[in-house]
Amino acid sequence: MADRLQITFDNFVGALQAHLEAARGAEDPDCDPQVARAGEKLEAAFSAYDEALYSELGCDLPLDIFEDEDIDSESLFDHVDQVLEADESAYQDEDEEYDFDEDEADEDGDDLLDEPEEILDEEYDFDEDEEDEDE
Repeated sequence: MADRLQITFDNFVGALQAHLEAARGAEDPDCDPQVARAGEKLEAAFSAYDEALYSELGCDLPLDIFEDEDIDSESLFDHVDQVLEADESAYQDEDEEYDFDEDEADEDGDDLLDEPEEILDEEYDFDEDEEDEDE
């Protein structure tokens, strides 16, 4: 007798392929009855494989099928917003620690570079460098 788990896996892969082909062949996949039927068969094949995998190996798939009425969009979006806000605040904390864009000059400006005009007005003695090399 064939392995039940392998059969349900093969059926699941076949249902994925059939759904893809139906979607590719449809003008409007959201309204096409062949795509809808292929989707129903895909859900059934997924459920059969999920059950076989768990019963034979005790392994859960990291996927689930939800019906529209199973999803409370208000709480789902609230949860997504909380996760995004937490991630954003974590990045903001990192930015504050490592913000190299801020000017850290002290108030009297001691660590600022000389003004360009002052540098241009200074005369440079090229002979001085040659004397240092001779020594």
